[in-house]
Amino acid sequence: MKKTEKTVVELQQNDAIVSITERENESKEVNEVEELKKENERLKTLVSSKQEPENLEEKIKYFEKKQELINRRNRMELSVINLKEVEAEVKKESEVDAFISENFSIKVTKKPNYGSEQEIIKFKNPVVIAELIEFLIEKATFKFNQIEAEINA
Repeated sequence: MKKTEKTVVELQQNDAIVSITERENESKEVNEVEELKKENERLKTLVSSKQEPENLEEKIKYFEKKQELINRRNRMELSVINLKEVEAEVKKESEVDAFISENFSIKVTKKPNYGSEQEIIKFKNPVVIAELIEFLIEKATFKFNQIEAEINA
């Protein structure tokens, strides 16, 4: 009889372990279900916020804004392309002479009066010019990506 009691106790212990494991799995599944519900609600909110306007005037404004964004994006893209071409030329020239450029310069001017410009500083160093162009390309690309995201929103 003692052997039987031990077996029952061992089975009961195993059942307890199994039930604890089952409860842990159930709580994990409940957490996953809750997370999926939250994600579902977030996506529903996102989809509802992207709906197009309902009346004609709002639709016209909506599409005019999208068209303006597309035009801005296109201008920004052309600027980046042009800057990359100039950057390549400046880098070629900097290989010849890294201190002064005969073909490129960057000038900062001030316009104190309506008609005349006052030169503040003028850079002719191709290395500095190339670095500045690289900076401009980075900023323009960042802005391009922002506009692209706004168009797709």
